[in-house]
Amino acid sequence: MGHRSRVRQLTAAGALSALLLVGCSAGQEPDPDLQRTPAAGGEALPAVELEGYRVPGAFAELRFVEAGWDLAPQERGGVFVGASDEGEVLEFSAVGSDGAVLWSAQRPILCTGFALVADEEGRDLAVLTDIASSEEAIAATTATAYDLHTGEEVWGPVEVPGPLQGPGLVFGAAPEGFMGEAGPKTALDPTTGEVIAQEDEENRIIGEYQGLVLTAEGGALVGEDGRTDQQEWSVDEGDLGWEPAGASAAVETDPGAELALVTGPEGASALIDTGSGEVVATDVVDAASDPTAGARVLVGPADVRAVDEDNEEQWAQSTGEETTIEAIGTGLVYLRIGDTLRVHNVFTGDVARAYDPEGTGRLLVPEIITDDGGAVFADESRYLIAAV
Repeated sequence: MGHRSRVRQLTAAGALSALLLVGCSAGQEPDPDLQRTPAAGGEALPAVELEGYRVPGAFAELRFVEAGWDLAPQERGGVFVGASDEGEVLEFSAVGSDGAVLWSAQRPILCTGFALVADEEGRDLAVLTDIASSEEAIAATTATAYDLHTGEEVWGPVEVPGPLQGPGLVFGAAPEGFMGEAGPKTALDPTTGEVIAQEDEENRIIGEYQGLVLTAEGGALVGEDGRTDQQEWSVDEGDLGWEPAGASAAVETDPGAELALVTGPEGASALIDTGSGEVVATDVVDAASDPTAGARVLVGPADVRAVDEDNEEQWAQSTGEETTIEAIGTGLVYLRIGDTLRVHNVFTGDVARAYDPEGTGRLLVPEIITDDGGAVFADESRYLIAAV
C-alpha cells in the first residue's frame, strides 16, 4: 500500500469513532431491515470545485469527488472504504481510485467497525462487524469478510468477543464507557475467519499481520504463525532495550507491509519486521512506507530518516521538533513539523516544492496516497478523493 493510513478523524468523525468502540447496549437488538449484503455500485461520485484551495501539484489535474463519509476512510489495493452516519445506521461504501462506487452496505452504528486486510493469497478483503442475536446475549458482535473489489462474501459471519481493536483482525470486549481496559482479545485468520489466537494472562495479543500473530509472552515479543501455531521469531529485552511485557501496538499508525510499530514503557518504541523479527529501529515516533520508492520513512523525537527495503539508511534530516507523517506516496512524504507542513523527496531527502509557490487559498494536505497516484484529503467536515 503506497499510502499513509492514519486514523485521524475530523471532529464529528472522532466522536463517531469513539462510539464504535463502546460496548453494545445489553438491550440492543439487531435491526433486520438493514441492507447488510453489499449492493453493487457503478456510479461515479459527483465532482467538486476546488476554488479557494491549494492542492499539491501532483494532484492539480485530477478530478476531485466527495464520498460523503463521516468515518475516516482506509485504503487497500486502490480501493477506499469509509462510512457515512445516517442516524442509527452506518452506510459503508467502497470507492475505486477512479472515483466510482464499487459497492455499499449498511450496519448499525453501535459496535460496528471495519478493517481492510489481505488473505493468504493476497486477496484484498473488507471485514465489517455487525450485531446479531446469540444464545448467550441479545446483542453479539460478528465479523464478515467481503472481497474488497466486488463486495462478494468470502467468509462469516463469525462471532467475536467485541469490537475491532486492531491492528489487523484483533477483537476484544469493549471497556465500560469511554475509558478502561478492554476485555481479553481474540485474533482471526483473514483467510478463513477462524480463531487463530486467544489472549490469556500469560499471552497478550498485540496485533495480527496477515496471519502472523504478534504477542507479548514470557518476557519477549513473539511472532507466531496463527494457522500452524508455529513460532516464527522472538525478540527479547536485550534487542529492544526495554521490557516487552507491557507492549502495545500503535493502532493509529500504518508503517507499511510486514512492519509493526510497537510501543513500550515511558514512550519507548520499536519498529519490527513481522516477517523476520528484525528490529528495524528503536525510538520511533512514526513510520510509513512508499512501495513505489522502495523506501520506509522513520520519524524519531527530533529527526526523520529513510531506509530501503533492506533497512539500509538512505538519508537523514534533523527536525528539532515533534514531527508526524501526514501522508506518503509517489516519491513524496508530507511531514507535520510543529505547526508547519514540509514535504520531502523520499529518494533523496531534499525538501520538495509540492505546492505552487504562487498559489493562494487554503492548503489541502493528503492523508492517503495510492500507488497509482490517487489520494484522499480531509477538508474540515468532509473527505475529498483525487480520482485517477
